[in-house]
Amino acid sequence: MGIYVLLVSYWLGNIAVGSPTQSIIDTTFTASFYALPNTTKVRIIVSNKFNQRLKVELQQGIQGVIYQEVIGKRIQQYNTVLNLEDLPFGAYHLSVSCEHQTIRRTLYLDPPYTRPYVPTRILSIDNNS
Repeated sequence: MGIYVLLVSYWLGNIAVGSPTQSIIDTTFTASFYALPNTTKVRIIVSNKFNQRLKVELQQGIQGVIYQEVIGKRIQQYNTVLNLEDLPFGAYHLSVSCEHQTIRRTLYLDPPYTRPYVPTRILSIDNNS
């Protein structure tokens, strides 16, 4: 049983269920971001290979940092779920970073659609950001 990702094309409004977003691999750490199906939650999984102090941040434009958490040097595996339910519609930047590397994704929290099979709000992740 795998985790599926609800990927929504922000511009076209198409819905597709697929595999997790591509992990970015570097010598310092790896990070993967998963939009949980039919929710406004995003799962963050980080593997801290060389015991670096890492920082997880969620930002929205001029509002700055909405959420921030520091992952200590001794934590090798980090797994959390962020609930974006109470945030307004719009684009958000989710990043995991250390001194030498940053992995950043853009999250889109879209307004509800009128189709009955779509949840009231939709979360999508832009893999090209």
